[in-house]
Amino acid sequence: MNKPFLPTEPVRPREHVDLVRDLGTEDADELRVKFDLSRRIALEVEDRDLSQAAVAEMTGLKQPDISRITNGLVKDYSVWRLMRVMAALGHDVAIEVFPSGEPMGTIYTVDEPEPEAEVTNAPGM
Repeated sequence: MNKPFLPTEPVRPREHVDLVRDLGTEDADELRVKFDLSRRIALEVEDRDLSQAAVAEMTGLKQPDISRITNGLVKDYSVWRLMRVMAALGHDVAIEVFPSGEPMGTIYTVDEPEPEAEVTNAPGM
């Protein structure tokens, strides 16, 4: 019977796992932004039940491009092109620059804030 493998030292999880950077990509920040934009595009297409052909017509791209983008194959697409697809799907895309407080800043995308729930007072309060 095989004995289970037991490490000689305790296994500690890494504080921050960055799969994109760990894959050795040349510009992990850019690829991460591209992945996030393609995810958002795919979700928008799905939420609106749009065909890839319809999205291609809306964006001026070809259907195979939309297929690649919605499947996360974004290496050959610029961030600008992906932002233009989001805009064609009816989303505003903003770039905000502010001090990071660190020697080297980071590049990332931000989700829109959740709408605040309207607070009403219950009777008798």
